[in-house]
Amino acid sequence: MGLGKVMDALYQFCVWLMRLAYLNILWLAFSLLGLLIVGFAPATLAMFSVIRKWMMGEKEVAIFPLFWKSYREEFFRANIIFLILAAIGWIFYIDFQIFKQAQGTIFSILKVVAASFALVYALVTLTIFPVLAHYQFKTLEYFKYTFLIVLSSPLRMLLMILSLVLVALVFLTMPGLIVFFSGSLFGLMIMFVTSKIFNKIDETDIHPSVGL
Repeated sequence: MGLGKVMDALYQFCVWLMRLAYLNILWLAFSLLGLLIVGFAPATLAMFSVIRKWMMGEKEVAIFPLFWKSYREEFFRANIIFLILAAIGWIFYIDFQIFKQAQGTIFSILKVVAASFALVYALVTLTIFPVLAHYQFKTLEYFKYTFLIVLSSPLRMLLMILSLVLVALVFLTMPGLIVFFSGSLFGLMIMFVTSKIFNKIDETDIHPSVGL
C-alpha cells in the first residue's frame, strides 16, 4: 500500500472520529436539554437517525439538521416508548426483589423464567430505537415488531451483545473516551447489527413502511 493510500485512510479515520464525537456531544447536550428525563429518549432516537443515514451510504449527511428534525418531530413518541420501557423495567426490578427473598423450587424456576424475559426485554430496549428510526409504525406496534426482530435474529443479537461488551471494555480501559464516544459508538455498533436485519426484512417487503 502506498503512502498516499495510508494517509487517505488515516484522514478518513480521523473524519469519522470527529463525526462520532460531534454526534455524541449532540446526544449528551440534547439529553441534558430535557434534563435527561424527557431529553434522553428523543436524543437517542435522533442519534440513531443520523447513524442510519450513514449506514445507508449517506456519509455526507448534514448531522445537526437531521438530528434536530428527528429530535423535534419524534419527541413525544420517543418519550412514550421510553416511559413504557421504564415501567416494564420497574416491574422486572420488583419481581427480582421478590424472588431474591423467596425460597423453594417453584421460585427457582420463576427466577429462570424471569431472567429469560429480562434478557429479551434488554434486547428489545437496545433494538427499539433503531427500529423507530428506520420504520414508520403506530407507536405501540414498535414493541411488537421489535420483539419479533429480537426473537427471529438470535445470532445477530449475540453479535450485538459481544460488540457492546467490547466497546464497554474499551471505555473501561480508556475512560476519557466516554465523553466523546459513549453514546455514538454504542449506537454505531447497535445500528450496524440491526441494519443488517432491516436490509433482510426490506428485501422481503413484509413490513408496513420504511422511514425516509
